[in-house]
Amino acid sequence: MEVHHHPEVEKKGLKEYILEGLMIFLAVMMGFFAESIREGIGDASKGNEYIKSMIEDARTDTAAIHRCIKANLARLKAIHSVEEMCFDYDPSTTNDAVLYRLYLHATYYPEIVNPVERTISQMKNSGGMRLIRKKAAADSIIAYDEEAKKLKDQQAAYEHYLNNWAELTEQIFNLKYWSTLDGKTKLAMLKPGDAAYGDMLLTHDKKTLTIAGNAASVYGGVVSFYVERLKEMEMHSTNLIHTLQKEYDIKDK
Repeated sequence: MEVHHHPEVEKKGLKEYILEGLMIFLAVMMGFFAESIREGIGDASKGNEYIKSMIEDARTDTAAIHRCIKANLARLKAIHSVEEMCFDYDPSTTNDAVLYRLYLHATYYPEIVNPVERTISQMKNSGGMRLIRKKAAADSIIAYDEEAKKLKDQQAAYEHYLNNWAELTEQIFNLKYWSTLDGKTKLAMLKPGDAAYGDMLLTHDKKTLTIAGNAASVYGGVVSFYVERLKEMEMHSTNLIHTLQKEYDIKDK
């Protein structure tokens, strides 16, 4: 009977096992490091995208804030003029047409700013703030977001006092002229003593007009504070752009 002999398998020594284990460990670690590097590069790229987008948002806000400050300073001037004319109202000398025109400028829908939240919302919802690893940049973004919240709070007060003012003055000013006078050409056509506009005011009662002057004073104070908030927001938006460009070496286009 033929007997089959199995080939002898060379037994590995301890060193060979250690070497193989070490090679496997190194392969796993290299794969881990490669994945970490890929993730790091991806995070850095995404972080840079957020920074560039944040700069664009801040620039949009800056332009809007600048226009809003200008518009509200003009409104504030009209409010103060209405306040003075109501306090000093005299049926024999006060020009109702001028007062009505100023009232319109003080009352029409206000110019407000709604900061662009496109990028900051994405960062909050996706945990993107962790990708902003430069402290100065992160601090500037956080400060800007906090300032935007303060601005919104003041806008709520602005709209509240504007509504109060509108409710009060609809008892004083004849709103049938609102639509026909809500244009520069029509406003320019108003002439002192024009009989067609003799009923612009529903009352000439001194006490009622004094109350309107009081309301204008309070309303003007709220608008004035809103302008200060706008100026603070403008400062933060400019600072944010400067900080992000400096930290990430981004040049103006």
